[in-house]
Amino acid sequence: MMAGIYIHIPFCRKLCAYCDFYHLTASSGYDNLLEALVKEAGERRSYLAGGKVSTLYIGGGPPSVLSVEELTRLIRDISAFLSLRMPPR
Repeated sequence: MMAGIYIHIPFCRKLCAYCDFYHLTASSGYDNLLEALVKEAGERRSYLAGGKVSTLYIGGGPPSVLSVEELTRLIRDISAFLSLRMPPR
């Protein structure tokens, strides 16, 4: 089984009138969200039944509100719970 994971980052720099996704404007609180996402990945790891994750999509409003370090930490930390299939180098 190959799975795809979507992680929604709800923080926006501005609110767009057309957006139907959950979102809010904030310039802090990212650490709490990242910790909660990693915790949820740990709690849901049995859902994949050992299958590999072929796609990790990080979207939302937009994920670029997070720093490179925050995104790197998020991917590294959830990788401890999910079997990510990494592309060859």
